[in-house]
Parts: sequence; structure tokens; C-alpha cells
Amino acid sequence: PIFGAEDTETFELGIKKDFLDPTLRINLALYSTEVEDLQTNTFTGTAFNLQNAGNVDIYGAELELWWLPNDSTNFSLAYTYTEAEFGTFEAGNCQIANIFHTGNVTEAAQLAANGFCDRSGDRVGGVSDRHLAFNASKTFQLGSGNELFIGGEYIYYSDMMMHNNNDPFALQNGVTLVNLRAGLDLPNSGLEVTFWVRNAFDEDWHGTVFDAPLQDGKLGTYPREGQTAGLTIRKNF
Repeated sequence: PIFGAEDTETFELGIKKDFLDPTLRINLALYSTEVEDLQTNTFTGTAFNLQNAGNVDIYGAELELWWLPNDSTNFSLAYTYTEAEFGTFEAGNCQIANIFHTGNVTEAAQLAANGFCDRSGDRVGGVSDRHLAFNASKTFQLGSGNELFIGGEYIYYSDMMMHNNNDPFALQNGVTLVNLRAGLDLPNSGLEVTFWVRNAFDEDWHGTVFDAPLQDGKLGTYPREGQTAGLTIRKNF
């Protein structure tokens, strides 16, 4: 495949400010990005289609908060709002599975006439419009320098289109993940023991979606981490 360089132009306006002497910190940024000749690499079922997509328009906002109400408590929050779409992508990949299952006339006509489909105005794959992550942790003094710590993390992704051809069957619905941890820090012995659980409620979600090789109508994807628990022991020498 032959493809060219991509150019990015970004404008950003932001503020960073500390409050409450300064136990509270706020970072806020608004941004707008235009990418010309975005390089995309999409698996079509028989090969990878590496090409320049055209223009991609991205804009959004990012908010970060840190709050330390006391020496043993920590809160943080990050929120991102993102709009990302192909401004121009006239020779994109067609929705093979959608055509097979629904007979989508527009997609089928473009595929038959050109071998490709116009994806202008469609969503960029793998981008969540809204993403939130909230962390909280607390430490308890047990004496002799030993500490007990607990923490949790709440993560939310709004729905994501997981294929750059915007096939409706490739949509990942919004997902909520909860991660938990608790442990002991024993500095006199150099030990730290942590019990952790990731994706505590065993939410099903998946990553990139692709057309199955030589099997029109079938899609493949990679499942992401389900409920996982473990014990981590660290020793400092």
C-alpha cells in the first residue's frame, strides 16, 4: 500500500488552579484538533487496508480534579468529552456484515460500484464520547509504622464504534468497570501485601472488531479483561 504523512493542527485553551491551601487542584482544558490524511489500518477479512482517510475533526474537553482532604485520604476524578468523526473519508471500507444481514442498499450499491464506501461524517473507531474515572483511597495507621490501605476505582466508557467502517454490529455499548484493592504496608519488614480485584462485577466488553477472513457476515473481536482477582506481595531489600 502507498500512503502519505498525516498532519495535525491542535488548539487548546486551559487552566490549572489550586484551592484550599492547596488540597484541591483543578485542571481544565478545551481543545480542537484537525488531522489531515489520517493514517488508518483496517482489516477487511482478507487483508489490512492501510490508507490515508482524509480529514478527521476532533474537539472536546478534559477535566481533572485532585482532592486531599487530609493526609490519609485521596480522591481523584478525570472526565473527558470527545467528538471525533471523519470529515472526509471517501474511499473507506464497506460494512460487509451489515450488508450480509440487512441488505443495506446504500452500502451494497457503493461496494458493487466502487469496491469501497464513503465514510465521511462517520465516527472514528475506538473513541468513547464520554469517559470518566474516579479513584478513592484511604490509609489507616496501625502502629509501629504499619499501615492498612483500601481503595477503589470507578471507570465509565460511553458506547464506542469498534470498526472504522461503522458497522452497527461493531458497536460496543457503554460499560462501567469497578476495581478494588486493600492491603498492608509493613515498612519494618519491607513487605507490602495487596489483594486486588479488577472488573469486580464481571462486565462483558470487547475491543477492536474485524470482518472474519473469507466469511461474509461474520465478525471477530477480542474480549477484554473479565473479573480478575489476585494477591501481590512485594519485598524491599
